[in-house]
Amino acid sequence: MGTLVIDIETASPFEEPPENSNDTQYFELFAVSLAYADEVNNMPETEVLFRRGNWDEQYTIDLYERLFDWCDQRNVDRLLTYNGTWFDGKHLLNWARDTDESGSRNFSARIETLFENHVDVALAAADEYESGSGTISTSSLTGKSTTSPGSKTTASGTTTTTSPTPISLRSKGKLCKASTSGRLSARNTCKTSKQVSNIPAFTANLHNYSTTTV
Repeated sequence: MGTLVIDIETASPFEEPPENSNDTQYFELFAVSLAYADEVNNMPETEVLFRRGNWDEQYTIDLYERLFDWCDQRNVDRLLTYNGTWFDGKHLLNWARDTDESGSRNFSARIETLFENHVDVALAAADEYESGSGTISTSSLTGKSTTSPGSKTTASGTTTTTSPTPISLRSKGKLCKASTSGRLSARNTCKTSKQVSNIPAFTANLHNYSTTTV
């Protein structure tokens, strides 16, 4: 099973987002980190695609085209993100829609296709904790927020987001949804920990990869 991992990096060159904001209008796409392996036990192939210019739309289009080209050359059966339901997927889809409106492209449909078999491992981890010996607040696992223009943090940082905005991406005819409350439940999404039990072997290999920068 071909597994793709995506993690986006953003900047806020025009206006610093309000605290705990996840509105796409405050963010610009700066880079896309990618990893791919045919099998979960194989060492993943990795690449980082950087923006090749200023914040004009033409450079966003160029980055999307290189992203799609990289993915098209691989047999992707599923996509992994960490908190992609709340952050990466939402912004990739919104930027794609903006690009579609200004030209004859169909980037939003391609993003939806890429996310058809999406596993948000942050939500799966939250579900695993909830079904285990204790219960934890999943906002501490899944929050991504900005600390300054051009940066974003995950749960390892000092600031987390606790009020997600709902977003949806197609997944085998169903919708992957983020909760509107201060918690995210993996049971409300299309993938849970029971369906991704073989992912740790893949993610463990990511600690030993070599990265190509483009």
